[in-house]
Amino acid sequence: MKRHIPFSGCPNGWSYNDETTKCYWITDTYGTQDSMRNTCHNFNGDLVEIANENENSWILARLADFAEDSTPNAAWIGYNDIKTEGEFEWLSGNSLNYTSRPKPIFASEKSNKILR
Repeated sequence: MKRHIPFSGCPNGWSYNDETTKCYWITDTYGTQDSMRNTCHNFNGDLVEIANENENSWILARLADFAEDSTPNAAWIGYNDIKTEGEFEWLSGNSLNYTSRPKPIFASEKSNKILR
């Protein structure tokens, strides 16, 4: 989940990214993308939308830190092809500007969630 906070005063348990000036939270709570998005909304956030390679690398490093074996696990982000199979978009409806990431690795209900 991401939440915009203009200083490094993130809530307890959240990580701050200096470049995006946003706080991020990774949880091992399991659920569907919809249920996790609802969880994000309860924290006044949303599933992460990756804007650029630097943010993507930062997120992957946080996932590796979170994983027991330092290997990033799959995670729900705010990106899917629910409306039209094979046509990916952000859940928020924001335009897709960062396109150099690999094809999505689909998470299951037992995947980590990253919230911004």
